[in-house]
Amino acid sequence: MYNPILAKNGDAMNLQLSIQAAEDMFVIKDTTLLKKLETEKKDAEPMCNVLEPLSDYCETKGDIRVQGNSSTIFVVSSHDFNVSAENNSWIIQPYPRKDLLVPIFSNSRYFNSEVHFLATDYKSWWIGLKSHKEFGIDSSKFPNRVSMRDFRQFLRSSLSLNRVESIKMNDDIVTRPRLLIMSRKKSRILLNEDDVRQMADDIGYEVVLAEANLSTNLSKFAQIVNSCDVIMGVHGAGLTNMVFLPNNAVLIQLVPLGAMDYLAKRDFGDPAGEMNIKYLDYKIGVNESSLVEQYPLNHKVFKDPSSFFRKGWGVFRAIYLDKQNVKVDLYRFRSTLLEAKRLLAATS
Repeated sequence: MYNPILAKNGDAMNLQLSIQAAEDMFVIKDTTLLKKLETEKKDAEPMCNVLEPLSDYCETKGDIRVQGNSSTIFVVSSHDFNVSAENNSWIIQPYPRKDLLVPIFSNSRYFNSEVHFLATDYKSWWIGLKSHKEFGIDSSKFPNRVSMRDFRQFLRSSLSLNRVESIKMNDDIVTRPRLLIMSRKKSRILLNEDDVRQMADDIGYEVVLAEANLSTNLSKFAQIVNSCDVIMGVHGAGLTNMVFLPNNAVLIQLVPLGAMDYLAKRDFGDPAGEMNIKYLDYKIGVNESSLVEQYPLNHKVFKDPSSFFRKGWGVFRAIYLDKQNVKVDLYRFRSTLLEAKRLLAATS
């Protein structure tokens, strides 16, 4: 992790950022800063911010020079260069847990495309930009009030996604909204996927089955999602493809067993509302989870899921995400699919 250390050195003040995983050093120097701090009585705001829930970052203002060969950054401060003599140490995490594409958009949008990003010695776990939500944008943090709706408009323009609005339901005309089932093959598998597909077809959906993986062509997959009106799938990264849906479409999230309500809402429920997408969740019951084949019903896996969360994310994930598949109750899930159709009709 980053471990900045602020130290006095004659008439200079150095901020040294070391990275434990590498030998490269980042050094910020200002030969006039010490005198400035000695003459000012009030503390300035620290230039490193570690209070944001999803990202840590440092900001400087002034004449900044980068010496690539030595991995050194020199800063000649402006009047607004903020650093506190009292608050002289910060711990910065270089790998905040967040979606990368959204922060890139929100941080660069203000410059109206007049900005270029340069990545050198790239390591994916080093990437860090200001991020304020798990899968969203806090408009109040940006001068241009950029939002997730702006992000979706940007994607539609960049990928030539022509559908802006979901299907117009009409009682006088038989219309079949398109339902995309996000298939999973490694974990959180929908075991009765074929039965769900047939039921959806019977109640009036045109069903599309697709799986997103590293070999998927993004542009083509985005076109498939954009052609649909409803997307459904078990909790997981595949549901982020909802960004390609038209406005007023519906997201159905199958929430696995294990006190997952908060994660499901934070990761996809709340973002859906910000994107002008309707949201439904279907909470998996004990008898719909493959965990019943691995543990007795009186086991704390069912009785006290939070106890596993307290043991750490790795322990919790291994049980409730990596080793759990689902088999929905068709009778109960039918009402969720019908509700999605009603939501489409309500916005027509």
